[in-house]
Amino acid sequence: AGLHVRMYRVIVLGGYGTFGSKISRVLSADPGISLLVAGRSGQAAKTFTDHLLIHANNPTPVQVDANDRQSFRNMLNIHKPHLLIHTSGPFQGQSYAVAQDCIDSGVHYVDLADAREFVSEFHALDDKAKKKGVVAITGASTVPALSSAVIQRYRALFKEVRDISYFVSPGYDTDRGMATVKAVLAYCGKPVRQWMNGAWGTVWGWQQTMAVPLHGVGSRLVSTCSVPDLELFPKWLEDTKVKAVKFYAGLEIKFLHLGLVGMSYLSRYGLVKDWSRYASPLFHIGNLFRPFGSQSGGMGLTMSGVPVASSAGSEVSWSIVAHDGSGPLIPCIPAIILARKLANQHASSPDHSAPGCLAPGAYPCISLFSIEEFKDVVRSNPGIFVYEPPETSDHTTSRAYPQSIGHPYFQSLAPVFKHIHTARTVEGEGSCVVSQGSTIARWMARLVGLPAATLPGARTKVEIKILTEQDPRDSSRIIEHWQRTFDGKPFISSQFIVPASKLIIETFGPFHIVFRMLPMPDGQGYTYNWVKTYWMHIPLPAIIAPRAYAQATPSNEKGWDFVVQVS
Repeated sequence: AGLHVRMYRVIVLGGYGTFGSKISRVLSADPGISLLVAGRSGQAAKTFTDHLLIHANNPTPVQVDANDRQSFRNMLNIHKPHLLIHTSGPFQGQSYAVAQDCIDSGVHYVDLADAREFVSEFHALDDKAKKKGVVAITGASTVPALSSAVIQRYRALFKEVRDISYFVSPGYDTDRGMATVKAVLAYCGKPVRQWMNGAWGTVWGWQQTMAVPLHGVGSRLVSTCSVPDLELFPKWLEDTKVKAVKFYAGLEIKFLHLGLVGMSYLSRYGLVKDWSRYASPLFHIGNLFRPFGSQSGGMGLTMSGVPVASSAGSEVSWSIVAHDGSGPLIPCIPAIILARKLANQHASSPDHSAPGCLAPGAYPCISLFSIEEFKDVVRSNPGIFVYEPPETSDHTTSRAYPQSIGHPYFQSLAPVFKHIHTARTVEGEGSCVVSQGSTIARWMARLVGLPAATLPGARTKVEIKILTEQDPRDSSRIIEHWQRTFDGKPFISSQFIVPASKLIIETFGPFHIVFRMLPMPDGQGYTYNWVKTYWMHIPLPAIIAPRAYAQATPSNEKGWDFVVQVS
């Protein structure tokens, strides 16, 4: 009974859905939180909670329809949660009924809303929330929660901020719900009020299309979207004299993105009134193309202006990239951070009077946590990487590997790797075992000059030399020439970085292999991950393209182990 009193009770509304399930999984592991997973289907809630790992604070399924206000109020009265996290979108057109009922019941409230009007008008509940001593926070999602945390981190570098431009581009083969599709279609071809050139102007949803680079992923098409930030940030950043705030989003598959751009013009000129009415068929049609997409996506943000220090650059760029389908966790992390903050406050300062506490009231999630707090949650997910601008510039900034792995990951690598990828010349020797598969594999290996298979019980002697030279076409870029010798037979390739996307291209013979570098979970080593293969500058279909995967780990202070798989 004593343990039960100390537990902080959290209800996740929509807790088995696309985003709610991510929050539920994380919070169910917190020893101080008693989790309740709520939704319209009691069976779905039970099935989901049954599949969660068993903890001392076993999650509880709850059936409730938030649209039935009496039923919802009764649920709050029965379970008496300390906090409710609302994940059931879309929030476009939603009322504040859930938030109002939480405030009336003395329950703290957090939602994942990214609907412009919903978030920007949420302050209407402020007086009531303060009187009840309730913390009610909206917009605990990628925007405006994460975007404001990034801006807050770097705004002090500028006397004046001229431009803030950022985008979100998820991998197409990742989970997304019907609510997300409805939200995307809601402003397709609709006028969007935007702060530009120091004044309010109008742009159009899913237009103003451009290509942007995403670290380790490549180029993505993005177009203007309407988010709460466009309404809230000009006032929040008034002291920085910000001249423009621009937000874009995109579909990974280019022809689908261009199709959405075309749809926006049909809506803009009155041929289609509201594309969100067709969300269901478009959702199912869109799912047919998931095999053509990837599980990699992310967000990029660039701030430019007049720097405080004359020696500093006038622009900083920050990005977060998710691989292996980890993207949907990113918009969930702000709510996870706030839930933990409120749980800690409940234990240490129930009256919210301690410094740094979240204050009672109704307000958007703007600068309510730091990037370091965000990264603390990210560290538990090996598929998500945060790329920050280096604190200082040095001679490594033109080298391929430091750029591709990204700051600060490169700094945490084992000393042997930092030496290899920053020294002008590197020489080493060792041995390896080469194995080959089918006859076709052996034929392909000979074609590109890979070494022959090692004889049973033997080892192949390896010598390696890395030489660097300045790219004659781009003096800011360094080309690395890798000269490998296997039992006296050379295999030579060259590597260089694509500056915008931070992808590395390795060339040997007629082949160009594009790969991204990712740090291993322990931070000491790294992996090479195949992205695409070109033959004579012609992209090869994935089904026939030679591809490679490799990992490097330190073996001692001056040595390393290397495993390469070519298929």
